[in-house]
Amino acid sequence: MDASSEAPDTAAIPWDTLHSSIWRAVLQQLPPRQRCQAAVVCSSWRRHALSLCSQHLTLSLHSSRSCGALGLWLRRHGHTLTSLDITDSYYTHERVQGASRIRPVDRLALLQGLHGGGRPLASLTSLRLRLNELSPADAAVLGLCACPCLTSLQLDSNGSSIGVAGAQGLAPLSQLQALLAPAQSLGDEGLRIICVSMPRLATINLHNDGHVTDDGLPYLARLRHLTSLDLQGSISITNRGMSSLAQCVPQLQELNISWCAGVDDYGLGQLCSLTALTALNLAATGISFTDATVLQALSQLSALARLRLDRLAVGEPQLEALAAALPGLQDLSLAYNSRLASFASLRALSGLSQLTRLDYADSQVNKLEITSEKQYIAAAGNSQVRLFEVNSNDPQPVSSYEGHQGNVTAVGFQKDSKWMYTGGEDGTVRVWDLRSPGCQREYGSRAAVNTVVLHPNQGELISGDQTGHIRVWDLTANACSCELVPEVGTAVRSLTVALDGSMVVAANNHGTCYVWRMLRGTSLTTHFEPLHKLRAHSGYILKCLISPDVQQLATTSSDKSVKLWNLDGFSLERTLTGHTRWVWDCVFSVDAAYLVTASSDATARLWDLSTGEAIRTYSGHHKAITCCALNDSAIDGRDADS
Repeated sequence: MDASSEAPDTAAIPWDTLHSSIWRAVLQQLPPRQRCQAAVVCSSWRRHALSLCSQHLTLSLHSSRSCGALGLWLRRHGHTLTSLDITDSYYTHERVQGASRIRPVDRLALLQGLHGGGRPLASLTSLRLRLNELSPADAAVLGLCACPCLTSLQLDSNGSSIGVAGAQGLAPLSQLQALLAPAQSLGDEGLRIICVSMPRLATINLHNDGHVTDDGLPYLARLRHLTSLDLQGSISITNRGMSSLAQCVPQLQELNISWCAGVDDYGLGQLCSLTALTALNLAATGISFTDATVLQALSQLSALARLRLDRLAVGEPQLEALAAALPGLQDLSLAYNSRLASFASLRALSGLSQLTRLDYADSQVNKLEITSEKQYIAAAGNSQVRLFEVNSNDPQPVSSYEGHQGNVTAVGFQKDSKWMYTGGEDGTVRVWDLRSPGCQREYGSRAAVNTVVLHPNQGELISGDQTGHIRVWDLTANACSCELVPEVGTAVRSLTVALDGSMVVAANNHGTCYVWRMLRGTSLTTHFEPLHKLRAHSGYILKCLISPDVQQLATTSSDKSVKLWNLDGFSLERTLTGHTRWVWDCVFSVDAAYLVTASSDATARLWDLSTGEAIRTYSGHHKAITCCALNDSAIDGRDADS
């Protein structure tokens, strides 16, 4: 059916851009005439991202007609939503006299169209709006909808804000328990309106709201249930505001005042009366811990488990005092701290050297990967992947994913941890939705898959197999879009993609690395332009990895060495020696200053790349260590899991 012929005012989009399985289920429940009308509406959606799972809906709508159609379908079939995430809906294409033109989306009509008579949103408890622009009128629409069950609202935007007028529009949402309104310029008056109209709030995020000052914080006294407050980047907050917080919200459990430069040691002293605090972020504030009485006062925070001191000039004497004052501290971050003599001394001081053992007794572990928010770690073994909680003492997995036949050799996550991808010896690449059971997609490689990586565009998976083939799997087209064979019959052991999407490197069993520049241009498909061929090792290359700053390439090998190559010219910068057997895996710290390696000699090592020295050796294993991962949320991004 040609959608453009039935609806000339909309631009027809191919059906393969839709989540076909979802819409097939939707359309099958409609009578034939409505089915055709729905097909017209669906094909007019542009650049959407649609995921319908149980009562949760995530979508990017560029047409109020599409919103209205979806709302109508939900009402017709008696469906209600409990969670709704509307992604960037800014521009839409329309056809005028046969020509396509771009115009801004009427976001009010979009929200009202989905709301319709109110029934689909009557059970909505969670709503997230991610829009390029957000206006006071948008907030007013939300208030008018007055979803009676809405308890969580997140307003994300880029370069625009709802301001005080928007706060007034949100006032009818009196049942809200969580309001995340970063950079919305609510100011003191907007904060007052929020506190008066939403007395049940337990979580407030005012990230980068420079209009909130010390004078507005006393209004928080109205929120008797407030336990989590984020004031990051509120540049007008000073020590006086800390005194107000201590008096107004004694029940506070989580507080983020990072980048509030007006808060110093005196302000921290005021916060020490918040004895319920379990998490405190003091990054990039004016705190220096030079006042000994403040360090002593910290001992009152007996419940504090997580502390971030990034970008503060904290030396070892202050750390010793912190360790004495906060013996229950479990998570300490000191990123970008130039006063620490060594990482090893930091671990000794912090008391964070304890080990957690995860249960995977029935299989070897082939790969480890941690989600971006550092909540879960995936361990790939024989025929399955198990998911563990990072910050839990429970050695049992929270979930398992089965389906591969044989070893799972690759695992990774989409950037928002909504789905996971794997590769295995059974010759398949699979995609798993973490919010629902079972494998959602499967691609056949016709040979054992050794490595899989996700392109930074989040739309393409790149796999390498035992026969030397590299394939690009386009997740939108649901097909292989490109195939390369750098050396016929030579297994591709490892792939790595630069974080900026500029290049990809493939390493094989002959010790050679092939480097391509990745180009997209106006095409939706990535193209590979040969850039360099690097003879890196005399034996197998077991892992290649581009550093986060895209300055270096690390390679590990069966020749027991680790080499670092400069990506500007591909010259050898440094060889790391010390392992006595094969080096299977490596991972950079977030700032590319350190490297963790895993070896068959039953040790993992932490290397300072500025000196080439191994500054810590992890020797808790009794057999070969085949993989490692790095928890960047821990100490300075250098807490290793192996």
